[in-house]
Amino acid sequence: MNRSLTTALVYQIILALLLYLLLLLIPTQLYAQDSIWIGDSPQPAPPSDRSEAPEEQYTNRLYLPQVINIEPSESTCQLSAEEEAMAYLLTTSPDQQRPTLVCNAELTAIARSRAEDMAHRAYFAHVNPDGYGPNYLAQQTGYVLPSFYDQSPTGNNIESIGGGTNNAEAMWEAWMNSEKHSTHLLGANPFFKDQSEYGIGFIQSDDSQYKFYWVILSAQPG
Repeated sequence: MNRSLTTALVYQIILALLLYLLLLLIPTQLYAQDSIWIGDSPQPAPPSDRSEAPEEQYTNRLYLPQVINIEPSESTCQLSAEEEAMAYLLTTSPDQQRPTLVCNAELTAIARSRAEDMAHRAYFAHVNPDGYGPNYLAQQTGYVLPSFYDQSPTGNNIESIGGGTNNAEAMWEAWMNSEKHSTHLLGANPFFKDQSEYGIGFIQSDDSQYKFYWVILSAQPG
């Protein structure tokens, strides 16, 4: 009789220990699942302040669409006065290393959308609040980037952003005083030098944090 009671007690202790261990494991599994990227909602990466060449190069962030070659002076890009002023600085700088640099109407439309999104959703970063970066957003519009560009949701090899002034020369000077921005915008290494198409977006939003937002996209069509 005593042996039966002892056996039953041992079984109960073992069962209680198993239940306890199971309860410890369940929260851990749920927490791990919460951290997984699901469907269209990848976790946002910390913002970068520059555009990036693959791996050994720099880390800037851009945004692109389908490409059509257009000279910066042509009306098909439909640049605003501010955007025209910035295009002039970009294309005529004596330090510009790209042998060919043409305005693309779709890139310009996407650059404006990026600037407007930052103003209206109150952020200032290459990765938007949904967790997507310029490379991904550009390709979602149908623009084909080279296969060696960053294909991750937060990737950026094409974008420089700025804000706080509506003066193109002041914004350009600020970018030129940043080594990584100037490398991107002037095509100062072989990766960026091959980016022959660009788009410029300028947005004014009086109710936003910085009031004025600039986006320059440059890309090598894939």
